[in-house]
Amino acid sequence: MNKCLKTWGVVLAVMCLWTGVAGADITITKNEGGIEEITYYQGKKIVTISDNITQIIDAGTKKITGMDPKSKTYYEATLDEYKTAMVDFMKRMKDMQIEMIMASTAQTREQAEASLKNAGGGAVKGPQTVKVEKGTTKDIAGYASDEYRILVNGAVVQEIWVSPLVDEMITKSIGAADKKNLDKLVREIENEISLAINMSAMDSEVDKAESQIMEKGYVMKQVDREMGMPGMPGEEFSIDISTNAIDSSKFSVPKGYQKISMAEHLEKTMMSDMEDEE
Repeated sequence: MNKCLKTWGVVLAVMCLWTGVAGADITITKNEGGIEEITYYQGKKIVTISDNITQIIDAGTKKITGMDPKSKTYYEATLDEYKTAMVDFMKRMKDMQIEMIMASTAQTREQAEASLKNAGGGAVKGPQTVKVEKGTTKDIAGYASDEYRILVNGAVVQEIWVSPLVDEMITKSIGAADKKNLDKLVREIENEISLAINMSAMDSEVDKAESQIMEKGYVMKQVDREMGMPGMPGEEFSIDISTNAIDSSKFSVPKGYQKISMAEHLEKTMMSDMEDEE
């Protein structure tokens, strides 16, 4: 279950970077903690491949296509439909987790919800202060990248490096208006999912700070010092940005794939992730 949440967390993070560069193909390959993520940009179309999930986003038509190479199935939806389906999916996943806690601990639903909400760190006592501070600028993959740190009560919990230059390339490719609309929709999806899974107040504040930093440029590197996600200090990290031509076939569904609903796709993905965990 946790792996599935992390998988869709990656998808949402990638969605924050939708763009392309006019007149040029771009391939961005990231490897964080052994997890590879590849994003292809060609015109207004973007393909992301991460943890065996492939998605095609058309920034012009505002549509998304998701593929599962394991089952050779795919779905198509508008971005608004995607938002509705994702929120419903996360709510059902949360309910399943609560029921599992209730079954294994004999807690009431209210107690199980509190346990889930405080999972990973327990209830936080006393006032909490979330602050963002700017660090140094360094070269990452040939692009100047600014460091920002998120602190909770003076302790660093997130380090994020963003490149305004790469973001400028993105804006030129997709158009300022379309990019603004996509960014707005991404924020709506993130906010509604946060409400659906009932994040703690502190998690919500850190999430807001993270979103504000990501608005400053393309995320080149991110280190989560608190949650143990890929990118922890000392773990493998690399990023490569290429402008070589990309085979246009990557931006379409391969022959032989069967079309299913997005709800079916999400269920298949969840079951597959749970089997992998076992």
